[in-house]
Amino acid sequence: MKKTNNIFKYGLFLFLIGIFSCSDDAAIDTKPVAAFSVNETEVIEGNASVFTDLSFDQNGSISSWDWNFGDGNSSTEQSPVHTYDIGEYTVVLTVTDNTGNANANEFSKTIKVVEPSTATTEPTKVWVFNLPAKFESASPAVGDDGTVYIACSAKNGPDNMFAIDSGGSLKWSYATGDINRSTVSIDDNGSIYVGSYDDNLYSFNPDGTLRFQFDTGSNPRYNGAAFASDGTVYIGSQSDALFAINPDGTEKWNFPAGGDFNATPAIAADGTLYVGNTDDFFYAINADGTEKWKSEFGSWTACATAIGEDGTVYFSGEGNNLDPTSGGVLIAYDPNDGTEKWRVGRTNKVSRGGPVIAPDGTLYLAGQDGKLIAYNSADGSIKWSYDLLGESLVTPAIDNDGNIYVGDESGFFHVIDPDGNKKWKETQLGSRVWSSATIGSDGTIYVAADQSDGTGKLYALKTNATGPASSGWPMRAKNAKHSGR
Repeated sequence: MKKTNNIFKYGLFLFLIGIFSCSDDAAIDTKPVAAFSVNETEVIEGNASVFTDLSFDQNGSISSWDWNFGDGNSSTEQSPVHTYDIGEYTVVLTVTDNTGNANANEFSKTIKVVEPSTATTEPTKVWVFNLPAKFESASPAVGDDGTVYIACSAKNGPDNMFAIDSGGSLKWSYATGDINRSTVSIDDNGSIYVGSYDDNLYSFNPDGTLRFQFDTGSNPRYNGAAFASDGTVYIGSQSDALFAINPDGTEKWNFPAGGDFNATPAIAADGTLYVGNTDDFFYAINADGTEKWKSEFGSWTACATAIGEDGTVYFSGEGNNLDPTSGGVLIAYDPNDGTEKWRVGRTNKVSRGGPVIAPDGTLYLAGQDGKLIAYNSADGSIKWSYDLLGESLVTPAIDNDGNIYVGDESGFFHVIDPDGNKKWKETQLGSRVWSSATIGSDGTIYVAADQSDGTGKLYALKTNATGPASSGWPMRAKNAKHSGR
């Protein structure tokens, strides 16, 4: 507004009065000038407006502030915070100096408060890191020091595994023997793991030196390693087996099944491993590698499993061989014997994402029907459904305010509030987002997107989040390290 520029004119005018209007006795007492800034002039409903006082007095000091927020409320704080209902409001500040003079100028700002569905503000791009190839279910992981690790589908020579510092600069990179379509994960000691199409699981030290590579017999695809509390590493592959690997890279045991282990496992507090297979069965595997139970879910899956606070196991996949009317399924299992507590269908496939769990127990699952759906964990009933702008093959992520982050196959990235409304304007990051978002400890959101020229970009984004949800199962493989427990 032009009124902001008038501050300096008033200040100069009053300053000159103070210089040229002096008598032998005393200078003229000038009036103060009112001014303030606000964090946003267009505010999403529920977000606070933060006002910062910028007022001054040429020959004295400001002693009191009188804020009229325009909605019938006021404040006498110097720099108040106020939350509005939807509408448009004119905020006026009146100040008084130490001699009782009120401000000489009139200063105001207009605040517009909008519904989340009409939000026009996109997440801020803190930095963007360019990569040589696209991503296919390769999601970033974040270490304790803020380093971001991600792999891509480059092959035949170029580096395809990257470590990027919290400021967006390359720390190190490495070339595995083939493309990587695996989510990076980090164990309790800070070692980094990624599966490659050269059939190996790679383990790196934080400085980028190779610890070991383990031959899984065929390529790990669409999944990621998970870690037991004793340091055992679990990874599946297309060799129709899931491997338990000692921390030194030697094999502990392997569990054979009738199809590929493309899915990412989850580990319960008692050490039981839960994971889906493309042989149509979902497996519970004991820590010694024996089968605890299995249950037929449908058909194909590469989804990540989630575990609720009460131990209930949640799993998604394609379900059309059991129910021709259902392309995808979400199932809640009793962890003790594999009994289905409930099962719900989706109109299209749910093949490469997986559910997440909010602190209040709400489940969120995106699918190839182009929807993000919120479910009651008690019975699988739908709380709400949100239309994305394309199919989705990723696991959502939940921040500490309950907002949900999810990408789609049209290249858009969405932020939805816990009631199913648009929280931030969707932003197009590329031609496709097939990377699940990861939320760092400071609230930075990391997500990768394919570009139309065959390359990829890793984005660091900021919203109002200050961290991930503090409980539940808020992102793929539970946390920013993707530890799976």
